[in-house]
Amino acid sequence: MIDRVDARILARLLAADFLPGVWRPDPATAAVRRQVLRRAHLVRQRTRLKNQVHAILHRNLVPRCPATDLFGHKGRAWLATQQLPGDELAAATALLRQLDFHAGELRLIEAELARVALERAEVLRLMTVPGIDATVAPSIVIVCGGRGR
Repeated sequence: MIDRVDARILARLLAADFLPGVWRPDPATAAVRRQVLRRAHLVRQRTRLKNQVHAILHRNLVPRCPATDLFGHKGRAWLATQQLPGDELAAATALLRQLDFHAGELRLIEAELARVALERAEVLRLMTVPGIDATVAPSIVIVCGGRGR
C-alpha cells in the first residue's frame, strides 16, 4: 500500500522526469508474444510427454532403442514391437497420440511465426545471423520490446 511519503516521493520523481515510461506492445507485437509463449508451452508439454514414454520403458526394463530418435519412424516401429503390460501399452499409445497432436499444433504456430517473420523487417534482419531462424527471431524481437533495438 502506498502511503503519503511514497506518494510524495513518486510525485517528485515524476516531476523531475526520473520515472521511465512504460512501454506497451502494439497489438501485432502482443499477438506474436502470445504465439511465442504458446509455442514454448507446447515444447515443454512435448518434452513432458516424451519423458513419460521413456519412464514407461524404464519401468518395464525395455532395452535402449537402437534408433537415434525413439519418436521418429524407426523408433516408433521399434517401440511397436516391444512387449509391455496392457495398461502400459495403452498409456504409451495415448502419449504418442498426444505427441502427434502437439506436433501438429507446433507446425501451425511455426507457420504463423514464419509468416510474421516475412512481414517484419527487424525479424528478417535477425534471420541473417547464422543460427537464428523464423522461430528464434520473433522471440528475440518480443524480448527486446518489438522496437527493433
